[in-house]
Amino acid sequence: MELRLELPYKYYIILSLANKEIKISRIERNISDAIEKYNSYSLKSENKKKISHSEIDYNTDLLSITLESEKSLPIPVRGLRYFTQVIMDNVGDELRNEIVRKKSFFRVVDIKEITNLKLEKIEETEKVEETQEPSFTLNQISESLQRLIALFLNTTPNEEDREKREKILEILNK
Repeated sequence: MELRLELPYKYYIILSLANKEIKISRIERNISDAIEKYNSYSLKSENKKKISHSEIDYNTDLLSITLESEKSLPIPVRGLRYFTQVIMDNVGDELRNEIVRKKSFFRVVDIKEITNLKLEKIEETEKVEETQEPSFTLNQISESLQRLIALFLNTTPNEEDREKREKILEILNK
């Protein structure tokens, strides 16, 4: 079931399992099922919410989620309680006990609020700016970071690599 409901508040949340030794791929099917149940259940809640996008990065073992909400969420990750509960109920006692650390199933890696429409007054005119969801996937970021690390760890860089390093450092130090 796919929800087409457009909600005004969006949050980009990146999660890892609490026990990083467990691969997130072990619960991939549970995640898909939980998203479907979460979205159905949320239609009945006072503050409607939905998970509109999810992606697993197998290189970094992270789950990225776009959570939409009818009302602002002061602590967005709390909006995922039911989602987490559904997964915990379905993974089985043994796997759940392996994953849970310090009473948590997931650990928050990052949370960003995504602004759909932002109104700004500039020189007596109103300008509407649209800020979109992050344009890079976790896989693209991971691959770029790996290339960047390799570039800086190269002990015998050629002239082109030295120039790249200098440009990168110049950008980072601005």
